[in-house]
Amino acid sequence: MGAGQFLTGLLLCAVFVLPMSGCSGCRSETPQERAARKAAEKKKLAEKKRQEARKKKKPDVQEFGQLAVLPHATYRRPRNKDEIKELRERPIYAKPGHWVGVSHFVRANNVDFQGNMTWEPRFSGEYSARRGPLPFEHTPYSMTASRRVNLSKEQRSEKRIEMSLFMPRMGTTTRINYRYNRAGGGSYAMASRLIRHMPAHQYVFVVLSDQPSMYQSLRSERSIWPRNGDRNDDAHYRVVLIKPDRRTSLPSHSLTWTSIAYLLWDNVDPDFLTSEQQQAMIDWLHWGGQLLMSGPDSLDQLRGSFLEPYLPAKRGKTIELAAGDMAALNEIRPKNTLPTFAPLDFAQPWSGVELIVPEEEGGVGADRVVLRDRRERPLIVERGVGRGRVLITAFRLRQRALLWRWSGFDNFLNAYLLRRPPRVFTPPRAEFADPNVEETDWVVASKNDPSKRRDPRLVTRYRLFSRDAGYQYGLPHAPEPDSPMPWGFGSPEPDWEEPVERGIGGWSDENAAAHTAREAIRLAAGIEIPDASFVVLVLVGYLAILVPANWAVFYAIGRVEWAWIAAPLIAIGGALLVIRFAQLDIGFVRSRTELAIVELQQDYPRAHVTRYTALYTSLSTSYDFEFDDSGALVQPFPMSLMGSNQAYRHDDVERLRYQAAEKVRLDGFQVISNSTGVMHSEQMIDCGGVIALTHDAGGSIEVTNRTSFPLTTVALLRRARDVGVGRPRFRFAWLGDIDAGASADGTFRTVQAEDWMRAWSGAAGPQIADGSGREVAGQWLFGDPRSELVAGPWRERLLRAEDLEPGDTRLFAVVADREIPGLSIYPVSKQSRYAALVVANLKMAPPPVPESDKNAPKDSARNVDRDPLYNDEEGEQEFDGDALETGEFEERILGPGQ
Repeated sequence: MGAGQFLTGLLLCAVFVLPMSGCSGCRSETPQERAARKAAEKKKLAEKKRQEARKKKKPDVQEFGQLAVLPHATYRRPRNKDEIKELRERPIYAKPGHWVGVSHFVRANNVDFQGNMTWEPRFSGEYSARRGPLPFEHTPYSMTASRRVNLSKEQRSEKRIEMSLFMPRMGTTTRINYRYNRAGGGSYAMASRLIRHMPAHQYVFVVLSDQPSMYQSLRSERSIWPRNGDRNDDAHYRVVLIKPDRRTSLPSHSLTWTSIAYLLWDNVDPDFLTSEQQQAMIDWLHWGGQLLMSGPDSLDQLRGSFLEPYLPAKRGKTIELAAGDMAALNEIRPKNTLPTFAPLDFAQPWSGVELIVPEEEGGVGADRVVLRDRRERPLIVERGVGRGRVLITAFRLRQRALLWRWSGFDNFLNAYLLRRPPRVFTPPRAEFADPNVEETDWVVASKNDPSKRRDPRLVTRYRLFSRDAGYQYGLPHAPEPDSPMPWGFGSPEPDWEEPVERGIGGWSDENAAAHTAREAIRLAAGIEIPDASFVVLVLVGYLAILVPANWAVFYAIGRVEWAWIAAPLIAIGGALLVIRFAQLDIGFVRSRTELAIVELQQDYPRAHVTRYTALYTSLSTSYDFEFDDSGALVQPFPMSLMGSNQAYRHDDVERLRYQAAEKVRLDGFQVISNSTGVMHSEQMIDCGGVIALTHDAGGSIEVTNRTSFPLTTVALLRRARDVGVGRPRFRFAWLGDIDAGASADGTFRTVQAEDWMRAWSGAAGPQIADGSGREVAGQWLFGDPRSELVAGPWRERLLRAEDLEPGDTRLFAVVADREIPGLSIYPVSKQSRYAALVVANLKMAPPPVPESDKNAPKDSARNVDRDPLYNDEEGEQEFDGDALETGEFEERILGPGQ
């Protein structure tokens, strides 16, 4: 039998034999098999949906997180949806009346994005029913902030976008609207962000650390949060814990650091800060910022960094600090307490570092050492930097026994680290009693005045002369009389509430500097009528051309009769020339009058410049401002306050555009015909050098001017160190003029606080009348009978001697008829007058000696308030709340038409 017949036989057998197996060949699935099959099908379907979702087109512009106010905290990655929701719903805070930095993280997906991003503050809270942009106080203007944004779809990492915004003082919240606008048309709108306002006395305490969660306990300290009732309102500081990385959440411009009082630095790589953030921190330090550094690790990191020139000590060898060595720390306790008061527990010696204090003139730098151990080795060392200070410890501040367990830490924090006045803890007074509060925390100097417990001057040392000179806590703005000039808009509406207090360092058009500038501008702005010589010169020139010159020309060509024909043409030409000369001489078309305050700190070449720029025009003109500083700030300046609530009564406001890039621009400032518009701007500039006190001994002094400005009417005021109880003692010295690069000497003489201004104006009188700028400076700083009734009291507050602390030496001078660089205005005015007050802090008093509290609170237990969204003790991975990396946490921008 062949192979083919054999295969055919097998096939026939299969056909007849297989059906004989019966129904057992068709048995149904078991329940377990059916469940497994369905699960597999469901998994396959879910995978198919995920693949389809990935193929869907992503938005052209994708934002990660939400708008954040700088500085902002670093949290760990959320573990579940509840934590994601909690993180997104956490409120963000900013100080009203201050400029703040805000940041976003954004990426382009499908196509490159070229355009700009815009921000605009809006009414919110109790005023949310009012539509439209929120206007500036006392002016008919609002502002839209704008920044150029270029995004490449090839760049997969998120790009950080930062902007400086002004936080209005209206209500308890502000809503910020923002959107992305494509250059070719179309926009991408984002959900608005609600920002809560901080009280005037509340500032930010920043912690930069590689382990920020270790400092959570700071939020529970009575130095940070006094026990006076409501936690949010009573807290002196909002503690912001940051783990630095390549996108460290600090502002990039120093004038947006005004709400930061302290910065604690612990083992941070300084390269994590951008060059702009580094410069901003140095500026902040010189104007009163306080930098606290935690021991050995920080010194290693800062070698060769931007902060090294300002460190109070150098690193020596590594040392061990045992209980006996740290006895001085255990002796830091509130007064009137038992010796057994909660000693610091040393389970094992601490690792520390030897602090080497550099020698100084006349000594070995002993005044820098705040605390020593039993072997006389420095434990805490500090150094003054301008108005601010840098403090460093020989041990780590994040020691758990110190931060979390030592009941004396709060007293140590208040007296030694924060260097604040001592406190007294008393039962709450009846009129301020809170049933939930057993004790009230008072500063010793204000325990009999309840309002003083929230004085911002006790919370921060940061000061800007043009904003804070003459500051009086709790003193409301005094409305000025109605002005006869048409500066104001609208009429009073008493049903609106008073804007909230801005505190120290806030932008203000109602302080002493603004009031004195406003009155000086009233006198100086506008046109100058030409004197008789101009009229005579024009008339003689016209007649000379019309008669003898006209006749002589035509007589020479033999056509004397043509002189009659030329006469009307000469008259027309003469009229045009008179108009042209008048424009140049009296500013008939445009004039600019600028008052500036230039403040410098000891041994620092950068200056804070405040300008009040008045622009007069006879024809309606739109002005554009351009600043050299990328952190410059600018707003319209009201020439009439018209009552305290004027800011919120304009339904129709003119919108200005504030643009920030390498240079700052403000476009579209419209000044109507025959009127004056005024701008208030502030920026940092480099003066090319410092103003230095090069000799100071036996009452004789020498000052060297290494800046690029020639100084006139130079005077020095010094407050002597107080001895016992009595009136403060002051000394005055007159130096005259000091050209750039020159020096001048003088001798101190004793004056009373109320007499020093008369001494300065009396010596400056003969010099200040020479030149138009000097005349403006004289009216501004030394008085004018036409405005003395209004301006006099404000000038006294601006230049008040009592603002100096014992040991301070301050220079006052004038720069006249010379423009302070850094600002260009277009179109250019034909006539300009400039006057600047130069304020140089040549010597600053050292901080007071640390003083412990007068008593201890009843409850000194260490109750640490932990935040579950901060990094925990195991060191879980952290992330930046503005840069969520996975699609699960993305906030997406709506596409066009949505």
